[in-house]
Amino acid sequence: MKHGDEMSSIPLYFIEEHHEAFLIWHEAIKKKCLPPKNNTLLHIDHHSDMMNPILRTSIQKLALDTPELRRFTYEELKIGDFIYPAIYQGVFNTIIWLLQPDEVASPTPAKKYVLSTYLNEGKVFLINQVEPSASGSVSFIRHDITIEDTINPPHQALVLDIDLDYFSTVEYQNRLIRLEITQEQYEKFRNNKYHPLRFEYHCFSEQIGDQYFMIFNQSEDIVIRNRGRVSNDEILERIDKICKWLSKNQINPAITVICRDNYSGYLPADQGEFIEQHLLNALESLYEFQVISLD
Repeated sequence: MKHGDEMSSIPLYFIEEHHEAFLIWHEAIKKKCLPPKNNTLLHIDHHSDMMNPILRTSIQKLALDTPELRRFTYEELKIGDFIYPAIYQGVFNTIIWLLQPDEVASPTPAKKYVLSTYLNEGKVFLINQVEPSASGSVSFIRHDITIEDTINPPHQALVLDIDLDYFSTVEYQNRLIRLEITQEQYEKFRNNKYHPLRFEYHCFSEQIGDQYFMIFNQSEDIVIRNRGRVSNDEILERIDKICKWLSKNQINPAITVICRDNYSGYLPADQGEFIEQHLLNALESLYEFQVISLD
């Protein structure tokens, strides 16, 4: 944080979708910008991103070289389940999720959770609030707060993680996805009324000329609910409140990650550039950044 002429340059990463943060954290560790263990994640986001992942590669055996981390990030993680793997690795032992004030009924005290994996294989994650009972379990603290709450500055390195949809969001979209398949796959689906895809997904098959498709979500792109979207004036007010909160709570991040949500659609497309630019301008009044490309 800036204090007169005394400034420290903070690595700032822009990412397109939030699961890429997993890759960034490990790259920051390699560059010694972030300690490898026991950090705090300050997660400013409309979503918790703490879903339980189901992996093909055991997190216990994941190689930490960049090519493997990239493959793992893009092929096995989703935008809502990338935090637990990092907790299990020990990268974070404290998670502070900052939500909008109207999204929390009442402040929740910090709670201790235990994260483990099924049969200790490192693939299927399990979360509970009991003490670790076996090897392979890790504990962490989670605290859900709003800008109306204050926190004690952590005595360990902190990652400032901001998703732009915190400032304005599209809450739910029903986006049509058309995936081309073979005629054989098309006929198998059409002839099997108990096909597994019928149980898990809203989809149907379609033939167009000599091409065959699986159609997911069944209707053209529509926004079902949009009450999370706010005006530009409200966005500016939220940005101002966030920066005042960061300053008041003496948040001095080791690294900062800003997620644009350019492809998932949770950020209103016509507000993304506006939010990003005004947020960056406001943050630069608090911190001196060194912008680092994901590539």
